Amino acid sequence: MLSSDFETGLAGWYRQGKVAWYAGDPKHGTHAMRFTGNNVWVERRRSTAGYQDLVLSVYLGAKSFENWEYLILYWTDGQTWYEPLTVDNHHPASDGQLHLIEIALPAAAANNPAFGIAFGMWDTDTSDFAYIDEVLLTGVPISP
Repeated sequence: MLSSDFETGLAGWYRQGKVAWYAGDPKHGTHAMRFTGNNVWVERRRSTAGYQDLVLSVYLGAKSFENWEYLILYWTDGQTWYEPLTVDNHHPASDGQLHLIEIALPAAAANNPAFGIAFGMWDTDTSDFAYIDEVLLTGVPISP
């Protein structure tokens, strides 16, 4: 339903803040998406109409976070943004490497034409980084 490995760029993603198409490490393949600085927001909408049992997987990591700095994974049903994952400086994914995160999304995400995902990085500065790669949203077709 949605697959983005960033090998050919960041097309299709709304971006606000310092977001780069990144060829450094960490990454899978030749490129990833990298955030730096404060108040970064990256968003993509994708209808899940006709699908249920959704699973969102992403490789992500953060580097140089202090106690007050966060990378948050969001999803929306079109009205409310939900936060199934927050990476702070105590989370295993704050080690500067990519970690596979898999989230079974609730029923409200299924069969939803207004569905979307986003990543936000907050209260950080230019010495803090987040890395996103291989975003994948899968689901099971709803039987007629």
